[in-house]
Amino acid sequence: MSEEVVLLLEQKITEAQDMAEHPAHIVWKDWSSNQLDVSMTGDSNYTLGYDETENVSYMRGYFDLDSEKAKTVFDKQFQGSQAFTMEAYANMNNSYDEMNMIFGKGDQTMGFRGTASSLYFFIHNGTEWKTCESTGLYLDGWHHVAAMYSPDDGGTLMIAVDGRIEGKTTGVGTVSGSSYPFGIGHDAQTDRRGDNSYASVRVYNRVLTEEELRGQREYDLGVSAKPAVLPSDESAKLWYEFACKPALVHFSKQKMTLQKEGPSKTVKVSVAPRNYHGASLSVASQDESIVSVRMNGSECELNPGALGETAIKAETDGGLYSLCRKAGGGAGQY
Repeated sequence: MSEEVVLLLEQKITEAQDMAEHPAHIVWKDWSSNQLDVSMTGDSNYTLGYDETENVSYMRGYFDLDSEKAKTVFDKQFQGSQAFTMEAYANMNNSYDEMNMIFGKGDQTMGFRGTASSLYFFIHNGTEWKTCESTGLYLDGWHHVAAMYSPDDGGTLMIAVDGRIEGKTTGVGTVSGSSYPFGIGHDAQTDRRGDNSYASVRVYNRVLTEEELRGQREYDLGVSAKPAVLPSDESAKLWYEFACKPALVHFSKQKMTLQKEGPSKTVKVSVAPRNYHGASLSVASQDESIVSVRMNGSECELNPGALGETAIKAETDGGLYSLCRKAGGGAGQY
């Protein structure tokens, strides 16, 4: 990523953090049908950030979904024999705190915790705690993690990492309900907290298959344009993408040399951060007689024409950014 784009993105995130004093300015939209949108406030227990290496913006910290609507949704979701999947594209930030919460719904209902080398998922079945643990993991950096409950086989707990089941416990019974709010990075009953970074968080009222989990991960990685399970799917109960708007443009090359009447060349064009999936994007040449532009998915094809000087510019929600600005000699630089 170019220095210009990195600086601009950092500036936008700083602006977003400054706007935290004005709750109406930052709203995390829930893309599921439940529409459990939440506002960032000045006293929120999380911050916004950007991982330059992974080109991902994120929320770091924790919050509870404590609105009456959210309580109704999750009190029903996390009890009895109701199946569920909780997933996150997250970074544990090298934590080795065994109580580092990823999700929580009260210690006597269920919780999902993680460190840099292990994941721990539990429910309370009304009599005792039942657990599922996966150890010896290498969770440095960003990973897609999921905790799932199924009523099959007398009640089954499962843990998945990057689309693969890594732990399973059967015969656990059913989930004991509670009135504690569902927390991202927090358990309201014990006040245990997490220090994780989240790029996305989703909850479903069924168990996702490994293939579906891999599809969601590929979407989070920017490999797939669409997730395997859409937010409009009736199973989706919560869908947050913690990508700061506006997005910025990233060209795979900062300048190119084209020969007059020579072959066309292509560059890849994407937005930063890559988890800002809703960004609009258009690319155009300032002078079509010198070089014309044709978009094909994420690739921008540049076709040379007359000699001259022009710039290829991309416009997105975040503003206007140039591929390059200079030309000269017998060949144009674009």
